[in-house]
Amino acid sequence: MAAYKDLIGQKITKVTSNPGEPKTGQMWYNSTDGKLRGLGIVEAWSSASPMITGREFGSSGIGTQAANIVASGYDYGPGARVTNTEEYNGSGWTAITAINEGKFLAGGAGSTTAGLVFGGTAPPYTGNTEEYNGSSWSEQNNMGTARSVYCGAGGPSGQTAGLAAAGYNGSNVSNVEEYNGTSWSEVNNMSTARRAGTAFGTQTAASYATGYVSAHVNTVENTSGSAYSAKGKALTSVTPVASSTTAVCDFADISWTSASFTARGCMIFNDSATGDPSVCCIDFGGDKTATNGTFTVQFPTADSSDAIIRIA
Repeated sequence: MAAYKDLIGQKITKVTSNPGEPKTGQMWYNSTDGKLRGLGIVEAWSSASPMITGREFGSSGIGTQAANIVASGYDYGPGARVTNTEEYNGSGWTAITAINEGKFLAGGAGSTTAGLVFGGTAPPYTGNTEEYNGSSWSEQNNMGTARSVYCGAGGPSGQTAGLAAAGYNGSNVSNVEEYNGTSWSEVNNMSTARRAGTAFGTQTAASYATGYVSAHVNTVENTSGSAYSAKGKALTSVTPVASSTTAVCDFADISWTSASFTARGCMIFNDSATGDPSVCCIDFGGDKTATNGTFTVQFPTADSSDAIIRIA
């Protein structure tokens, strides 16, 4: 695992006040307020070709930035649900075969040649599921719990490994269902019933963030394939110690047993502070996979050269 010094060329500096003009990627420890701070890298958005049909609440998450599909949605102009479906090739949009059921607030997953759209408001709330094969849509087995204003995940392989979590069908629901390419099956519910959140990831490694319960919430729940656990796991052995003239913080290795998921990195955050602020993000340097085994995050030696957090 690369150290901050190896990546940036210097250690984290201890200061009494924030620098006036920090550089992108710079990190420092403010001893006055006792916080580790940094200036993140911000990427800009740019304009792209407009869609043919304006709408809102369309099904998204089907494909990638350069090859994706948006299906159905709601058009306030005529005040109607639409079935219009469009495909983006990285430079422009093309009208393709319309989805069978007009609806909005539905979930989407898969790719432009193997897409999946499920649930939504038809009205009423629906569990309708349709697959796209690159040229036409076909009806599939419905979800067990009809709902909308929920989150779908699955990524490019979502047509055979889709995920639907939480939502609304007159009241908030916590139900989670997995799709295997033929039918849906109930798995363990989320800890908190909610709607209108944000989901991302795959069927075996997904996150559900924020949403609405009786007010807007900032909580996050993660799945390892069959069960959600809010905020992952708590780290232990978190007391800072001195290594020569450097303050270091180490943690006990942490493991997930009977795990089947893939992860590229992790985030350490402070759950005792308002808003669960991030402490640091760790890149594993590549995808790491466990299949019905133990997934362990092993922290480096707690010394001035290798500790995961070092303040000189």
